[in-house]
Amino acid sequence: LSSPPQRYRALLSCALISHNWLERAQVHLYSIVWLDTLRHHLLFSRTITRLPNLGAHVREIRSTLLMGPRSGWRHGSMSLGGPTQLPMPLDMPQTFVNLQSLSFISDQWTIPNLLLGFMQSFAVCNTLRSFALRNIRTMSFALLRDLIQAHRGLEYLQVWGCMWLPDRTYPVGSIQALEALKTVNVS
Repeated sequence: LSSPPQRYRALLSCALISHNWLERAQVHLYSIVWLDTLRHHLLFSRTITRLPNLGAHVREIRSTLLMGPRSGWRHGSMSLGGPTQLPMPLDMPQTFVNLQSLSFISDQWTIPNLLLGFMQSFAVCNTLRSFALRNIRTMSFALLRDLIQAHRGLEYLQVWGCMWLPDRTYPVGSIQALEALKTVNVS
């Protein structure tokens, strides 16, 4: 199946056809998770909270954190523009015992510290090998550095279009080596 919506519709149909097919369809339905909106994050969180065994099926998460004015992330926001609630509890990544790949994509608006904490909470996933950050903007280089360094077992790291607000730190040489890292892709 060529696109996520087609894939999800087909697997959902399989899960609904027969109770015997439900468990097998769930393995595939939850193996790659696309969270494109705040609503998707919250619904996924609610599902995993109610059925934590589904967390073991998750192998890859692609999370989109759009911070623009009409994205939904700023609804009910604090004065600095951050959300007042997390997209999922900080202890939820512990249920993703087979998570291998994680990517966060944003739209160049500065990511609030609350969401950086959410992103960093995935560091407990011992099976995580691939980590991608695209268009993530932080308040300082140190916050971006700490987010990356929290994920110690990485083999593949991709950092594309990431920025930080000017501060007085000099980033070159500031990142400690990640022991298992084999490939770094920066642009």
